[in-house]
Amino acid sequence: MGGSHRARERRGLRRYVIASLALGLLAALLIAVPAAATGGHHKWAPALRVLMWTNDDGRARHADPGDTGVASPAYDRWGHRSSDDPTEVGMDPARIDSDVARCKAIRVGRSTFRLRIQNAYPGYACTFRVVTVNRVGSTLVVDRVIIDPEPGIELVELSGPSEGDIVKPWRRIRGTYGVTVLQEAPQGETLEFDIEVSFIKRHKRPPVKCCLWCWR
Repeated sequence: MGGSHRARERRGLRRYVIASLALGLLAALLIAVPAAATGGHHKWAPALRVLMWTNDDGRARHADPGDTGVASPAYDRWGHRSSDDPTEVGMDPARIDSDVARCKAIRVGRSTFRLRIQNAYPGYACTFRVVTVNRVGSTLVVDRVIIDPEPGIELVELSGPSEGDIVKPWRRIRGTYGVTVLQEAPQGETLEFDIEVSFIKRHKRPPVKCCLWCWR
C-alpha cells in the first residue's frame, strides 16, 4: 500500500509540474503577441532596411553605368574602389578621364549614413541615393530627413522623400541627391557629413461616431 501511495503522489506531482509549465507558457504567449503587434520603434526598426550608395564608389549600379570601377586612363588614384570623376550631379553624368577624388557611403547607424568625399577638389560632383525598404508590415510615414552638409559643399535634391510621405508595407521609397565641391572648399582634404532618414508608424484614424445632436 505504501508503494502504491507514493506512486500516486509522484504521478500527481508530475501532473502539477506539467500543468504549471503549460500555464506559464500560455501566459508568456498572451503577453508577447500583443507586444509584437503594437510594439514601439525598437520592435519594428530591425525590419526597416535603409540602403545608400554613391555613383563614384567603384561599384557598378544599374542607375549609373559610368560607375564601373575600371582604371582611369589619365590618372587613377583609387583603382577599383572608384571610377572616373563626375563633373556634374545626376545619374550617368559627364566624367573626366581621371580618378582623383572618391565618394562613398558609410553606415553609422540603423538608418544613418555618412557621405565621405576623399581627396576633394573644387568642381568635383557626386550623386548618392538613399533607398528605404518597408518590411515592417504596416504603413510608415517619413518623419524627417536630415542632411546637413558642411561648408564647401553644395547639396541638390534631385528627388527624395519629404516629411509626411507614405511608405506602404513591403514597398520602397528612394531619394536621390547630388553634392558639388565649391571653390572655397579645401583642396585634397576629406569632406563628410551625415544623412539620416527616420519614420513613424501611421495609426488609423478612429471611426467617426455620429449621434442625434451631431446634426444640431
